Amino acid sequence: MQRVSNSMMYGGMMTDMHRNLAKLMKMNKQGTTGKLNHRPSDSPIDVTRELSLSTSILENEQYIRNMKDGLTWLKNTDSALNQIGEMTDRVRELSVRAGSGALNDEEMMA
Repeated sequence: MQRVSNSMMYGGMMTDMHRNLAKLMKMNKQGTTGKLNHRPSDSPIDVTRELSLSTSILENEQYIRNMKDGLTWLKNTDSALNQIGEMTDRVRELSVRAGSGALNDEEMMA
């Protein structure tokens, strides 16, 4: 039977305490920052997935901004074309009225 000395028990206890303290510090850091991995070496596959998701989210946000800009351009163009259509209708009305002989010479010059 092997004898367990006080220094062996002390060393084992200190190793366990350091291991538990390291786990506690890691969990505390995860809780305060809200991030599971802080370095790529923590879990390379998970970090790669997180970066991929972050990139996808940023790309989708850019797509949404592009769509909003496109809709704004379309609304402005539609408004401008409606105004042009209204002006064209007014010119046609004036032309028909002028061509019908209902205007005198002064109104025709105007």
